[in-house]
Amino acid sequence: MPDIRLPDLYGGEVFHEVARPHAFPNDSVSKKTFFKPLPSLPIQELNKLSLERSRRLPVFKRIAWLEAQLAQEERASYQPVTLKWENFVSDGSPAATGTRSKPSSLYEVSSPEFNRTRIEMDSYLKEFTRLWMTNLKEDPYVEEAFRIACDYIQLKPIK
Repeated sequence: MPDIRLPDLYGGEVFHEVARPHAFPNDSVSKKTFFKPLPSLPIQELNKLSLERSRRLPVFKRIAWLEAQLAQEERASYQPVTLKWENFVSDGSPAATGTRSKPSSLYEVSSPEFNRTRIEMDSYLKEFTRLWMTNLKEDPYVEEAFRIACDYIQLKPIK
């Protein structure tokens, strides 16, 4: 369970193993960890700021609405499907539309300097990098993660 939850298309309980009749029970072996924990993060404050933002942003409203729709459809018509990508997403499906943001103006995405010569010489790598950078610029989760990091920096006391 993440400390700060963001709206997720498949966040409904119906999509998780626990909702299945033959799910394995939780592990009963107690874990022993040997590490020195870092100081606690201000999770409540960060979660509150992120929740307020994600409730306002149209892209996250759309994702939350789609999550409810998909969970309802899943409950109504549960049947096994073959594991082929075409069975999950098509260009016209609700999951494929309206879940991207316009490119973020908060941060800039670029390829590493040491790799630029190689990218220019390789047409496949050039196209892959272009698509990868576009996806990072338009991904609402990356933008919200960036905002959460900025919130943390502002909340952290200066020593």
